[in-house]
Amino acid sequence: MKTTEPHDQLQSDIAFLHGILAEVITQREGSGFFELLSGVLRVSAKYQNTKNDEDFSSLQNLFAEFDAERAEKITRALACYLSLVNIAEEHQKVLHEREAWRSIEDDAALRDLGAAFRSLSEAGISAERLYDAVTNLHIELVLTAHPTEIMRRSLLQKYSSIAKHLEIRSYTDLPPYEQRLNTEAIRREIFGMWETDAIRKKKPTPTDEAYGGLLVFEQTLWHELPRFLREVSDLLERETGRPLPVDAVPICFASWMGGDRDGNPNVTANVTQRAVWLAQWMAAVLYEREIDRLRFELSLKSGDARLAELTNNAHEPYRVYLKEIHNRMVSTRTRLEDLLQHGHSETQGHYRNAGELVRELNVVYDSLIATNMHDVAEGRLTDLLRRLAVFGLHLVKLDIRQESSRHRDAMGAITQSLGLGNYAEYPENEKIAFLCSELKERRPLIPLDFTCDAEAREVLDTFYMLARIRTESLGAYVISMAKSVSDILAVHLLQKVTGRKTPLRVVPLFETISDLVNAPHVLQKLFAIPEYRALINNKQEIMIGYSDSSKDSGILTAAWNLYRCQEEIIKVAHEAGVEVTLFHGRGGTIGRGGGPSHLAILSQPPGSVEGRIRVTEQGEMIQAKFGLPSVARRSLEIYTSAVLLASLKPPPGPPQEFREVMDALSETAAVEYRRLVYETPAFIDYFRSVTPEQELGNLNIGSRPAKRRSIGSTQDAPRAQGEPGTSVSHGSTQDAPRAQGEPGTSVSHGIEALRAIPWIFAWTQVRLMLPSWLGVGAALAKVLRSDRRETLLRMRREWYFFRSFIDLIEMVLIKSDIRIAAHYDSRLVADALKPVANEIHERLANAILRVKEISPEGDLVAYDANLRREIEFRSLWLDPLNILQADYLMRLRQKPESETLRRGLLLTINGIAAGLKNTG
Repeated sequence: MKTTEPHDQLQSDIAFLHGILAEVITQREGSGFFELLSGVLRVSAKYQNTKNDEDFSSLQNLFAEFDAERAEKITRALACYLSLVNIAEEHQKVLHEREAWRSIEDDAALRDLGAAFRSLSEAGISAERLYDAVTNLHIELVLTAHPTEIMRRSLLQKYSSIAKHLEIRSYTDLPPYEQRLNTEAIRREIFGMWETDAIRKKKPTPTDEAYGGLLVFEQTLWHELPRFLREVSDLLERETGRPLPVDAVPICFASWMGGDRDGNPNVTANVTQRAVWLAQWMAAVLYEREIDRLRFELSLKSGDARLAELTNNAHEPYRVYLKEIHNRMVSTRTRLEDLLQHGHSETQGHYRNAGELVRELNVVYDSLIATNMHDVAEGRLTDLLRRLAVFGLHLVKLDIRQESSRHRDAMGAITQSLGLGNYAEYPENEKIAFLCSELKERRPLIPLDFTCDAEAREVLDTFYMLARIRTESLGAYVISMAKSVSDILAVHLLQKVTGRKTPLRVVPLFETISDLVNAPHVLQKLFAIPEYRALINNKQEIMIGYSDSSKDSGILTAAWNLYRCQEEIIKVAHEAGVEVTLFHGRGGTIGRGGGPSHLAILSQPPGSVEGRIRVTEQGEMIQAKFGLPSVARRSLEIYTSAVLLASLKPPPGPPQEFREVMDALSETAAVEYRRLVYETPAFIDYFRSVTPEQELGNLNIGSRPAKRRSIGSTQDAPRAQGEPGTSVSHGSTQDAPRAQGEPGTSVSHGIEALRAIPWIFAWTQVRLMLPSWLGVGAALAKVLRSDRRETLLRMRREWYFFRSFIDLIEMVLIKSDIRIAAHYDSRLVADALKPVANEIHERLANAILRVKEISPEGDLVAYDANLRREIEFRSLWLDPLNILQADYLMRLRQKPESETLRRGLLLTINGIAAGLKNTG
């Protein structure tokens, strides 16, 4: 069954899965329908071979004959085929890793991390320095509820089950009967997959999102993270002579699910409290199971004197002792169930913090060591102690995120009630003086009879709620749209006046291009304030946003501004003596800062990592990176090895000539991007005509609105967030220098009101990928025609940042398809908007040519034949889905009340997202 070539094995797996799907479809829909489906695939296959207009027209014409019912079934089938391709490809990666491990002479499990250790040793890093670096690593992956996971949870669980059975199928020593049972299990899951409705009936609530986010811990991370740490410990001991300490936490997780209230009115104080209780409850359930397993495992009669004393010389002292621990954990779980059901609990005897449980388990550990049972101590018990170090009793720390204007409004309500005028209207210097003064005051700031509007009350209720939650359950307080020193100080003051004893770290999020340019200036002023330095203990976390900066001026300009912003932040912090942790707000797609984690980390400026990093993991990427056990371990290894290399052996910074070329590229790219997106009057109409942007709201994939709330323009908030048709200023703040390529004129537009996710998602669906390449072609062309051509080619070869950036652009461009995009134009775009379409198509073609021109191999993704083949292979099922989607959009806009057409459209959106492995 097993072939020697990975591609042959992949094709075998795909054929196996597709064969079962064909049997299921034939059984459920009849042989006539399956013949119809086979005919579609034959026509599509012919077009994939020729890529000529005649065969594309045949594929188009094929669907003109279908009624809505047959079209929906064809759509479902194509989406199922693509989902099974995804499963087979993920399985192939698992097999590849397994074969790679077998080829290694030693028994190290972590191949890449081992290679990183050897590379660092060869670079002169001592064993002591390596040990200190690994034990002090702090990598925090932050799971967010950004609505980019298109698949229902019930389907994801079926896909996970198919993947597990596919792995069993690869074992060549299984008896025939076991193989048959395994195949039957796969058949049942594919049957269920075909019969399960892929469309959500209603939007998830924030609590649904919080619970769904916790499932990845229960399903994979709870088991795989301690195993991964054991493997790190073994490797570290081999390289340095010392294992990883049991309480070391080189990598951990946080969450925004239930805490991210930026633009989401559905996330309230009560929702956040429930999200915290849900995580604590799941932790208690998992610990209860694990302690019970440990209790049955330790049926040992030999214990030390202390354990004997604590158990009254019991015959099986470990079991007796662990029974009491188990009972306390049951009480902890019961208390949390009461809180979730009733909001209060009378249950006693629960654990108040993880430290209590650690101390009790250390009694068991010390006894095993004292009685010379090291192997037993280093087994399940050590894994449990490592879980406590990583997960605590909270399972995952919850971040809070809120927009800066909401804090200003709340402060304004407070000062007005005190007769001090409206804080929101104070000049910046007066705000700073007021906040610093109040941070030193002991008297209460908020009057007992204080009244305010509902929005300000919700902000204050959130802070009061946070004051009651244990510190170990909470992470950072992130301020979106942070623009000034006062935005940061205000959150510190709101924590103080609402009774928070141990303040959460306050993290400004700099998002737009002008905010990134202004960030070092803000931080320099902030670090010069003695009252602030006293609050932060010379440690500061700063978040930088990839989505809005890219939406502002294009991906190339955003990437360069993000790079320079980090350099300046590091410089300012170093001069002030402040230790900085950078928090990268990345999405799953290239247009939102996504891409391979290893590339992303090693592309950062030298000195920007230093063993500390936080990164968001969003939507479909959570399942892609952590949904399967072996893939989850691999993801953890990639992050660990990349951060270690970036910290101890960072790539060199660019020479001045590279910087000058990047400045020129950035300026040209921004002008080109903004000329089309922000200065072409018909662009927004074209965008809404050709893409399913307006229909995405029917997907029910997230609790957050697709558009930002309207807050109007203020002196402190230069980027208005109104609805389409309002006047929007793109000028910079009074303090901020204007970003490269950023115009100062006002334009009427609707892009500002649209969140980055639907903006990217919509373009991805129609295979234009515009936000992920627009501006790049024009910028490259200008430099290639200049005397800096050779410098640009050297940058592609020698500079890690630029090489990885172009690699990502290549991946985007190979997924684009001008012919498919033109089909959407023919169905959906009025003649008056065709010039915009033609201009976009010309720029896409130019971007492809220019990127090929600087590629060493002269073609897209030539450096990775498997990736290129994987992307091109999917077109067999993907192209028909795009043709169907364009027709669905045309018909639905003519007949918007049709539920059948709406369902069909949503199914195409699901299928295309699966085929491209990207949403937003």
